[in-house]
Amino acid sequence: MVSIALILREVYHEFKGRLPETLAFTCTDFRDWLESDGRFNRRIVVADWSCVRGVEGEKLRELLRKRLLESLSQDLGFVLLLTEPDKVLSVEGEVKVLFHPHTPKIVRVDSYTANEQALKAVADTLSELFKIPRSEGFPMPLLNTLPKLFADADREYKDFVQQNLQSKSIAFVKRDVGEGGV
Repeated sequence: MVSIALILREVYHEFKGRLPETLAFTCTDFRDWLESDGRFNRRIVVADWSCVRGVEGEKLRELLRKRLLESLSQDLGFVLLLTEPDKVLSVEGEVKVLFHPHTPKIVRVDSYTANEQALKAVADTLSELFKIPRSEGFPMPLLNTLPKLFADADREYKDFVQQNLQSKSIAFVKRDVGEGGV
């Protein structure tokens, strides 16, 4: 979940120029939030799909449907629904029903331990995406999972930005011809 949230945070930041608010809910908190605020715009909302099962779940599903349909006319936002691997397809179908007659953009993500080839491919992609050089030891040993790889890449990116911001050579660079100052 952490790796996906990091990717969504960066996607949001690229499109909107600011960071989204991230909200992760327990079942009770999710219901209370949907009843009071429930806006998905400008947010990354993380909830466990098991919350919308059972008798209480029926009311929650209807409220979730209302909020999801409202989100179609709002600003950019993301919803991460967590579920067991064997229930992913059924949850995807249920979410499509909630959005009916609209078609939601759904991306299924499986969590797994990465092999060396997958780690290298992801590390190369992240290095290219963030335009940062890969340091020695990146990617990490095989026992790491993709969420750890993304967290480490995020840390590497932040360190790279911090080093460049502290560089004396950057102090004399104008960002735009129209800017005043140095």
